[in-house]
Amino acid sequence: MIRKPLCIIGTVAALTWSGAALAVYTETSTVTVTDQGKPVPGQTVVITQKETVPQTDAQKPKPKPRIKKVFRLKTGKNGKIIIPIDMQDNRPGIYYDVTLGDPRSPSSRTMRDIAIGDMVFGGGLDFTNVAPTAQTAYEVVSGSQPVRYMPSGWTIGVGVEFGVGESRNDYGNVPTFNGSGAGGGAFFAARYYTQSGWFFAADVGGMGLNVNGRNADGAFSKVQSMTYEEVQAGYRFSGTTNPINVYVGGGAAQAKYTVGVDSTLFNESMTRVLDGWTVHTGFEVQPAPMSVPNLWVGFDYRYSRFDGTIVDDRVSGRINFFAATVSYQIPVGR
Repeated sequence: MIRKPLCIIGTVAALTWSGAALAVYTETSTVTVTDQGKPVPGQTVVITQKETVPQTDAQKPKPKPRIKKVFRLKTGKNGKIIIPIDMQDNRPGIYYDVTLGDPRSPSSRTMRDIAIGDMVFGGGLDFTNVAPTAQTAYEVVSGSQPVRYMPSGWTIGVGVEFGVGESRNDYGNVPTFNGSGAGGGAFFAARYYTQSGWFFAADVGGMGLNVNGRNADGAFSKVQSMTYEEVQAGYRFSGTTNPINVYVGGGAAQAKYTVGVDSTLFNESMTRVLDGWTVHTGFEVQPAPMSVPNLWVGFDYRYSRFDGTIVDDRVSGRINFFAATVSYQIPVGR
């Protein structure tokens, strides 16, 4: 998941235990607070920012962390909170405790030692496996037993794509000819998201195509299918209401080509799978992150090049393919 300023704000009033202190931030991030996978509206969230104190004397006990800021927030109707962020605090030694409490309950639950990337870019704060303590959210500042909140970076995704394409082909001594058509298929990807929002993936897929071309001399080509195995890199902008992924990728590809000549004097047709390579780029967005959090829709552009020999004739093809994508992406280990 990835960061992007939700809005540029002038000042944010930060509440501390000693009173209200004025702080200036350049970014905010919207985070969903959940329990048992469901948003929790109308609850108190206390975020305590702490900084590690260097240990100058190895003979003495390790010093306690220093509390820098404390924010007291309340979840909205959809379980969301808006967290002010000073990205200068995105550095080693800065971490957070997050306490969730119901104003009507004498107990609360606290996640401890959370990195800023886990809190802001981890896809939400889920308190399902965090045990309650006999303190209210207003009473908790620090504790003795840390509960690490480290969401898995892995996401498994399956999807479909449908679109249109155009091809440019060379076949033996026949002049170059172009083609066009449509197609669709499915893909599978395993992605790993870093705390900073970058992600990396292995991606495989296949499409059935009907991209046909013909020139004035009667030569023709039919691209019937394409498969690919590639790697992918991208960035998730998660500081918006609808998170957005942008990505690029590339790798090996294979296409089933039929080429031939169909004229009044001569007819032939030959089919073979040609090897090649492919690159693509695109974006995807969550249209309903609260109601259907695993659903993504997007747009993808793919360029592919194939070369080989069919019987004794050299064949090469270039395909531009534009597709709409729909995928279902499932976090693993959360």
